[in-house]
Order: sequence, then C-alpha cells, then structure tokens
Amino acid sequence: MSEGSATWANRVRGLVLGLALGDSVGRGAVPASGPIRAGVSTQLAAFTIDGIIRAWIRGEHKGSVHWPATHSRGCHALTRSLPLAALSQKITADQLADLARDVAALTHGDPRAYQTSAAAVTLLGQCLAADAFDEAVMSKPHLLRLPDMAEFYGQIREAFDQAQQTPREKARLAQLAPDATALSALLGGVYVVASYRPVRESPLTAGKAMEALTCAAAAPDGDSVAAVTGALLGALHGVEIWPVELISRLELVWVMDTLARDLALQITESPAGNGYGPPKDPLWWERYPGW
Repeated sequence: MSEGSATWANRVRGLVLGLALGDSVGRGAVPASGPIRAGVSTQLAAFTIDGIIRAWIRGEHKGSVHWPATHSRGCHALTRSLPLAALSQKITADQLADLARDVAALTHGDPRAYQTSAAAVTLLGQCLAADAFDEAVMSKPHLLRLPDMAEFYGQIREAFDQAQQTPREKARLAQLAPDATALSALLGGVYVVASYRPVRESPLTAGKAMEALTCAAAAPDGDSVAAVTGALLGALHGVEIWPVELISRLELVWVMDTLARDLALQITESPAGNGYGPPKDPLWWERYPGW
C-alpha cells in the first residue's frame, strides 16, 4: 500500500472511530475509567461496514449485487450510512449518493432522511480527500449536480457560515439541530466542525477535537450530532486526532477498527479477488462471505 493510500486508510479509521467516540460522548457515557459504552449509531455503522464489504465481494465474484422502510426521518438513517463515504475513492459522486439513498431508505423511507444521508455521505467523501473542511464544503459542484442536492448544499453552507459568525454557541447549535432527525444531525455536525476548523498557525489538536465532541453533545440530540462531528473530524485529520486513552476504552473499539481497516483493504486491494484468479487472502471470503 502506497504512502498516500496509508494516509487515506488512516482517515477511514478516523472516520469510523470518530463516529463511535462521538456517539458515546454525545450520550454522556464517558466515565473517568473503565469501558466507554457503545451507542446505537456505532452498532448500526458496524453492520453497514460488514454489509458493504460483503456486497462488494459478491459484485466482484458473481457480477450482481443489490447494496444493503418505514416513513421515519430519524438520524440513524444518516449515522449508520456514514462509512459509505469510503467508497468515494472507487465510485463517482452520483453513484455514491445513489448508494447512500438506497441504504438509508432500507429502514428510513422519508425522502428527507435518505436525501440528507446522501448529502452527508457525499460531503464526508469530500472530507476524506480534502486538506481542510473549507475545501470540502466549497466543493459545491459535487453536490449541486446531484438530484435534490442543491437545497442541502445551501443548508450546509448556511450552517458553515453561521459557525464563522457565531461559533460554538449552544443556542445556535440548538437552532440548527433541534431534534433527532437526519437533517439536524448533519447541520449540527457541520456547525460544530466549522466552529473548530483549525488555522494554519494553530492546527487542530486532540484536545480541541474532544472539545468539539463535547460541544456537539450539547445539542438536543447530542449523540447523533457528536457522531457526525466525530466522523467529519476523523475523515479530515485521520485516526491520530483521537486520544488513545479514550479510544482504547471504547466498548467496540477492536471491532470498529478492524472493520475500518478491512473496508479500506477491500477498496484498495480486493483480497478475495474477482473470480478470475487466486485471491490474495484465501480466507477473505470466509471472513466476509458474499453469498
């Protein structure tokens, strides 16, 4: 794996572990010692990653795949879909948005929920490749050219701009993210990350990253906003932004980090092969059977 790929893989790990840490911080579940309990978004995201890998393998070996409703517009449609952003390295923005819609709609049939999820995953994909949050947000052609995304881009920009004018304000955060919907989770996360965007002379530290998660946790539905905040920060800055002493106590840290590493490996190296030659890892299919 090249140096660039390794950096990208660290960002994928940062995204996944940031989601998990934010989910726990947002629930107020960070004791001074001992395990930090995992939240619902963490568990759902783990199943999403496992499903992505299995579906990708099935597509490579069998040539057919349907990527893995109610009327809900809840935040879990978005938070469990966030790891799909890693596929931005392999598929177009249009394809990524379509996939995010499909995955979110499996359980959340309200158009606002799955359209918001598509916008969030597209933005997060841009964060994985960007040098700064400003760059990811300003990449508006990626969102504007997608069906139904212009409205969401406008709201993302508004949340970003409000952070420049009145950063880190609890009242402003509550206004942008008033409830447990997918849109609130996205706009709240954008506001917090923009409030803590580093300047060249003062790069973001682990302490500031944790301060951002604590800020996000103050939203009315703190766990969803903090999960989105953690995913965005991890995608921008890599896994090193998260304090080892906290990450190591996360209840599902081994599971989530292994899944993140395997997702990056599947996207970059396809260990199970494609059915036309021997696999690089003969046990990969047993690990992630693409039935």
